[in-house]
Amino acid sequence: MDPRKQKTQTSIINAFIQLRARKPLEKITVRELAQLADINKATFYLHYQDVYQLSHTLEAQTIQSILADIRHPEYFFQQPAVFIQELHCAILGQGALLHILFPGNYSQILADRLLEGLQNYLAQIYPGRKPTLKEDVTLAYMVYGSYFAYTLHQDHPEETLKVTAEISELIQSHYQKPPENTDFCNPTPPAQGTEEH
Repeated sequence: MDPRKQKTQTSIINAFIQLRARKPLEKITVRELAQLADINKATFYLHYQDVYQLSHTLEAQTIQSILADIRHPEYFFQQPAVFIQELHCAILGQGALLHILFPGNYSQILADRLLEGLQNYLAQIYPGRKPTLKEDVTLAYMVYGSYFAYTLHQDHPEETLKVTAEISELIQSHYQKPPENTDFCNPTPPAQGTEEH
């Protein structure tokens, strides 16, 4: 992308995040966003149709960043406790941006999109393999249950993450036991010679 266009787009995004942190999306106008970004309205419309498209684009990019930070989505089948650890560490990696883009009731949208993204990713890893109903239900339970449990207990992050990981392990107790690990954001890689699928 042309450096000038990139700079303008960055200014638009930064201005939007500042405004979104202070007010609901429907209260943000292109006029005030353009003024804060030090551009004119016509320049904004060269990049986005409206603030809703801008918001949707940023939300999608944030979800993709979370999914990209889950290093082993296939651990859902193999090592569920490590899978949950990676999921939450990926979410934490987005910091305050998540609370700005997905405040209050919007957190449901975040969970929905995370589940959809993980389903798509697993379908790519295992092409032609249709998940069983049990696997679909289990993945939904792990994503929604652990995410909202963690959201409600953010004041005790490590303890909450440990409990959700243990619950996930119990739910899928017939899968391989995950390695012992206390560094939740840097899970132990598979043992040498362990086959990854």
